Amino acid sequence: MNNLIQLLSISPSPSYTIVTVGVAMVVGFVAGYFIRAGVTSKHKKRVVKLENEMLSNHSHILELEKQLGQLRKDIH
Repeated sequence: MNNLIQLLSISPSPSYTIVTVGVAMVVGFVAGYFIRAGVTSKHKKRVVKLENEMLSNHSHILELEKQLGQLRKDIH
């Protein structure tokens, strides 16, 4: 019975607890960093894609404006 009471009263040493909390913090920080880096990378790719699409659209608009100007010139 005495042995059972001793087994139940065992708790981890304070240094073990501090190390465990420290490791958990580092793992959490690293995991958060990689998740955030992935999200940021995904957003940057999306921005580049949209910028390219806008440049293409502006180029097309300028080409249409050029054709319109030429047609107006030919009419007069």
